[in-house]
Amino acid sequence: MKPRVRAKTYREYKATLHRNVRPKLGARRLTSVRPADVQKLYTELQAKGKSPRLTHVLLKGALKQAVAWQMLARNPADYVTPPKREAAQTMHAMTQDEVERFLKAAASSRWAPFFHLLVGTGLRPSEALALRWRDVDLAKGTLTVRRSVQWDKDKKKHVSNEPKTRSSRRTVP
Repeated sequence: MKPRVRAKTYREYKATLHRNVRPKLGARRLTSVRPADVQKLYTELQAKGKSPRLTHVLLKGALKQAVAWQMLARNPADYVTPPKREAAQTMHAMTQDEVERFLKAAASSRWAPFFHLLVGTGLRPSEALALRWRDVDLAKGTLTVRRSVQWDKDKKKHVSNEPKTRSSRRTVP
């Protein structure tokens, strides 16, 4: 996965596997992992109140790669009931009153202009921090999102990247 995903995503995937899979299946020979073992892992994660969804996606993908590399004859994760996809959390925008109270409370902060920008445009903080003057068209009254800023733990600095999705690249009033 490392060459195909961003560094932050890779770290999250690696941590998920180390936290959830390695303690239960890590000491086992790959060829000894059975569908019942995988199902038990998911059941135990759910019993602890943890979502096994990402673990399932990552483990199934890793085992699929093991089959492709002929390290396994079949993928044990293909024979388990995958965990239900969780309902997406509903986002709630602030009310006009909440926005006004927030901006009033932030008025004396050096971040007040930044908060006005976020509230007025709906930009994510990582997108607003990556703005450059060439992204601003004062005549049209628009901003164009071309990048976002993320903290790179390995490099110990902020790095500017292309937004993850095509729809994230956009022009906003």
